[in-house]
Amino acid sequence: MLAPNWCLNKKLLYCKFCGKEVHNKGCLTLHENNCINNPNHELSKTQQYKLDKDNRRDVNGKIKICGHPHTEESKKLLSEKRKKWLQEHKDQHVWKRNTKFLSIPCENLKLFLKNKNINFVEEYEPFDDVNYSLDIAWPDIKIAIEVNGNQHYNKDGSLKDYYQKRHNLFEDRGWKIFEIHYSKCFNININDFNDILNLSIYDKDYVNKYFSQKELKEKKKKEEKLIKDKQKQEIEENHKQIIYNLITNSDIDFSKYGWTSKALKYLQERNELWNKHIFQLIKKYYPDFLIESKIIALY
Repeated sequence: MLAPNWCLNKKLLYCKFCGKEVHNKGCLTLHENNCINNPNHELSKTQQYKLDKDNRRDVNGKIKICGHPHTEESKKLLSEKRKKWLQEHKDQHVWKRNTKFLSIPCENLKLFLKNKNINFVEEYEPFDDVNYSLDIAWPDIKIAIEVNGNQHYNKDGSLKDYYQKRHNLFEDRGWKIFEIHYSKCFNININDFNDILNLSIYDKDYVNKYFSQKELKEKKKKEEKLIKDKQKQEIEENHKQIIYNLITNSDIDFSKYGWTSKALKYLQERNELWNKHIFQLIKKYYPDFLIESKIIALY
């Protein structure tokens, strides 16, 4: 193999482990460190992963636990932290994302109910302490429908532990939940939904009532925000007045070095030391004063 033109006049170097030609010391060092014939050769992360993958099964064919497995206590702690984070960031939950897929069976059932003039609330969240939502709900009478995929069920047709626990929690809090397999929602047979269609839910406009409650919550949030904004504005005005008093009433020469320590002392004497960044505060509230006093050149 011919060397490139740019290194024809350079002395060729050879790997002491495999004899491969290289053209500079840097490449030689890099190659020798990774040469497979090097007895001190360290595998790359990719190579190590491939070897680990091949050796992950024990003699019985079961996958070995690699690394440091979590204890039951650490698993519980991680679970609690995850739940707390989701409780504080409900909009980040997987079921709240814009990319959440639409379930065709569930949408078919919703359309079926709408054609029967039955109003309902979609993706209703009845509880504040758990992040559970219901596909189709009638909050006033605490009845809901859940459209479930195969992943919700065991082989014997019973709900898996997580979904059964969820179902039991709703029932313990007074809800009646209809668990429906998605296969019944493609070509809907009215006989499969007699229990639902015979409920006294035809004359109730749940959607309007639900959104009116939602509007009240939003109105309350806006009012709270206005109060907070007003308090923040009052604090800003107070801070602005403190800086104005500092500029106008103190005998400090702001054109000379050392004025910041004098300004801090001035505020301390009046118990008004609420922020040490005096220069930034003057720049924020009275930018023209910086130019007049020529202290901007000092920073």
